[in-house]
Amino acid sequence: MDNEELHQKHRRRLKERFLKEGLSGFEDHNVLELLLFYALAGVDTNPLAHRLMKRYGTLSAVFDAAYEDLLEVPGVGEHTALLLKLVPELSRRYCTDRFSRGKRLGTYDEVGRSLVAQFLGVTTEEVFGMFFDDSLRLTCAKVLHHGSLHAASFTARQITECAIRHHASYLILAHNHPQGIPIASAEDLDATHRLSTILRQMDLVLLEHFIVAEDRFTGIDRTPFDRVVARINGK
Repeated sequence: MDNEELHQKHRRRLKERFLKEGLSGFEDHNVLELLLFYALAGVDTNPLAHRLMKRYGTLSAVFDAAYEDLLEVPGVGEHTALLLKLVPELSRRYCTDRFSRGKRLGTYDEVGRSLVAQFLGVTTEEVFGMFFDDSLRLTCAKVLHHGSLHAASFTARQITECAIRHHASYLILAHNHPQGIPIASAEDLDATHRLSTILRQMDLVLLEHFIVAEDRFTGIDRTPFDRVVARINGK
């Protein structure tokens, strides 16, 4: 049996293992090896997978690496680098779609976990908004601003215009602290209070403002969330 035939059998075994078990039992380099099958047809991707892990240290660091930096790794061409950069973007799109328009507001922890997924791999600060109608059905979920919540260019007017377009009465805001911790700064608290006051005057209730850092989240004040959910579910 020649090397090419051995390699093809190895590919089949790895694919069959994934279909049977998922990725839970895979080492990180095996995950990369399997993924790279779809950028490098007929090539033994195991050495490149190990090379990437040695350079970046973790699987997430491989996916978070800059496109240009990936191209400097021997064996990584444009198709491979693009595939690696596509993974976190697909993950975010998948998670956003699962919390798609028309679905009812989940529990507090479910919302927090969905927002952790939304910011997966995001290395710059963003503000994300989730808009809900009177029955707490999601009408829109989108990135509202690239930059901090308290940036001068980000205003309550942008939020209210989006709420009007999507017939929303309730709002959840979230922003991330890249490479930080999910604790509200004094500026976060001040901006949240000011926004909540302004939005309330426009009949738009801020249910919560979540802060996300890596795989953790925290909220600034969940009281409006719990109060509104209890009132509407009690109807």
